[in-house]
Amino acid sequence: MCSIQRIFPQRSWRSGWWRTCRGTTTQLRAKLLRWMEHDRPLTAFLSFCEKELMQYQPEQRPTIGYVVSTWPRLSQTFVLNEILALEQRGQPVRIFSIKDPGGEPIHAKLAKVRAPVAYLSFRRRRRAILAANLRIARALPGRYFRTLLRALRYGRRDVLRCFFQAGYLADLVRRDPVSHLHAHFTTAPTLVAMFTHDLVRIPYTFTAHARDIYADTQPELLRAEMQRAQAVITCTEYNREYLSSQVGVATNGKLHCIYHGLDLSQFQFMGQRASDSGPLVILSVARLVEKKGLGDLLVAADILRRRGLCFQVEIIGDGPLRRALEVQVMQLGLSDRVK
Repeated sequence: MCSIQRIFPQRSWRSGWWRTCRGTTTQLRAKLLRWMEHDRPLTAFLSFCEKELMQYQPEQRPTIGYVVSTWPRLSQTFVLNEILALEQRGQPVRIFSIKDPGGEPIHAKLAKVRAPVAYLSFRRRRRAILAANLRIARALPGRYFRTLLRALRYGRRDVLRCFFQAGYLADLVRRDPVSHLHAHFTTAPTLVAMFTHDLVRIPYTFTAHARDIYADTQPELLRAEMQRAQAVITCTEYNREYLSSQVGVATNGKLHCIYHGLDLSQFQFMGQRASDSGPLVILSVARLVEKKGLGDLLVAADILRRRGLCFQVEIIGDGPLRRALEVQVMQLGLSDRVK
């Protein structure tokens, strides 16, 4: 399930997105109460969304802006899947990428994405970003300079860069509006979404993942992002409890744990039959970096070997730990079990 649609039920009648979608909050609140009393409120809610969106021509439907670090990014298939799921439900999406793509391979499903992409990086856009910030400063001087001062207080160049990118994004969405922003990762994407919200009052939500929470974002910035966001999503209960400890009881209602999932109907799988004589195959597809836990997988494989189980481990991927993992395989005596 895509995260952006999972968080709207709790606050939907208050948001500008829903006022645009329905016209009056009074009518929507009556519908809201009816489907919240349903025995399966999420199913009823999604059905309601689809019916409401069908009333609009595509160009009239409220648009969600996705703010991402790099588009496209092969390792972030969860973002790709969310955008595709929204588009399949008839939801218009626009993508705003903090960085330009680096020329890496792209996922085959990228061809299905209809959303237009705007890049916010300073590379080849310095003049456009400066001009956009000047337009926002002239149009909204109070908001602009208050937000600029707030960015300067953090004393970090990367935060200030995000502010100017937010000025560029704010100018883009003033000319071609979106109704809601959703960012992935608490780093630059959420900072840009937060500053854009401060400039032009577009509500935003974000998904917090792993390293971005614990290593890449200062606690002060993380608290500010959560306090001003409409909702915060993360993918584990451990993350949710940690984030809750950072913001206190007042904003706990904003935090939602939505686990990553796969649509298994897209894959053909045939379980091992009793007549199969080959070893059990354990497959891992991942970048060869520490946070993927492949060293732990090898330790687990060694435990299985010592218990006398017949198996084969296949690891598909590449990365800086390739040589270290190959050495670990040899040290554990797993050369005949791991490839």
